[in-house]
Amino acid sequence: MSKVQRVRVLTSLLWGAVAAVGQYTMLFLTIVWRIRVRIENGALLFHVDPRGPIPLSKDAALTSAWVMTVLYGLIVGLAEYVRPRLARRTWIILVCLAVTFSVIAALAEPLWGLIIFADFIALCTWLTREAQA
Repeated sequence: MSKVQRVRVLTSLLWGAVAAVGQYTMLFLTIVWRIRVRIENGALLFHVDPRGPIPLSKDAALTSAWVMTVLYGLIVGLAEYVRPRLARRTWIILVCLAVTFSVIAALAEPLWGLIIFADFIALCTWLTREAQA
């Protein structure tokens, strides 16, 4: 592996990791203050206060946050490494996917939908600047 390629790989891993940490922080903070603990029959029972029509258990909420974090980190890392120049049709498909994922996430936690859509806008802005440069 040449030095230039190694630098590109490390840079993309760094940006993916930074994006994933930011994403996890936002997602985790939206649910951590909603987790309630009760003690029944000597056992701890965790409950997440519902915000949307899809009820979340503690495990489902934390797993969802991890999955969305890993996916976003991979997307940012891959976009940094490949630096794609997207066609108009691809942009339309990405917008449809972002809106769909935002709506689905908002059904479980309204702030998640907003976070996912804001991430998409930030990613699109960054990709557009990269394509113009």
